[in-house]
Amino acid sequence: MSIPLVSIIVPCYNQGKFLEECLQTILEQSYENWECIILNDGSIDNTEEIAIEWTKRDKRFKYVYQQNKGVSTARNNAIDKAVGKYILPLDGDDKIGNKYLELGVKAFVEYPNVNLVYCDAEYFGNTEGPCLLPPFDRKKILLGNMILSCALYKKEDWMSVGGYDIKMKEGYEDWEFWINLVLNIKNFKVVKLEYVGFYYRRKEISRDVNITRDIKAAKKLVRYIERKHFKHYLSVFPIKIMNRIKRLIK
Repeated sequence: MSIPLVSIIVPCYNQGKFLEECLQTILEQSYENWECIILNDGSIDNTEEIAIEWTKRDKRFKYVYQQNKGVSTARNNAIDKAVGKYILPLDGDDKIGNKYLELGVKAFVEYPNVNLVYCDAEYFGNTEGPCLLPPFDRKKILLGNMILSCALYKKEDWMSVGGYDIKMKEGYEDWEFWINLVLNIKNFKVVKLEYVGFYYRRKEISRDVNITRDIKAAKKLVRYIERKHFKHYLSVFPIKIMNRIKRLIK
């Protein structure tokens, strides 16, 4: 049986000072059949210099540059170039555990009908400790995200839903993408590993911090998601949705 190739997608925007730490955790994976596409989203720091150096260090690292267009476009462009069966997005300032790929691929092999595999996570940086999310629920995912960005999924599924929404530049693009996958692909199945495989860096300034502080912008993004997936909200929460429509009309 052939060993599946995993394409690790690393979008970067001015994260040069963190990038080597991120890439080192990829290099240390116990599962060796991977490629890593580092996509520089128009950085003006030393991201390009570092990325090119890593492509020389190991041929499994590949480098792509684009003018700054946001993380969704960066991921889509990198995934479009990926040749792996499975995709793992990893932001250039985060890290993964050294057995994440091994355990993730093992779950796909053992359960052929599974579409997505994710893991436990921990914060590091300005905040440290476990990153606690509610258990996965295919209906409640409409109310809030419960899968962090660093999850393994099939490239064919990314293709079937049209990728990440490039309009969502301020944030929540991961949550919207999971909604798209879970509710638009028939019998979509998810497995969560009992393993800390993702390390999520917390900084003083980041998109997540900005959107958390800007309530108006956050509400705008949520309304966009609700409009885009209205049929799912209506089928799962019909009473709540109708009441919301009445309030908006008033």
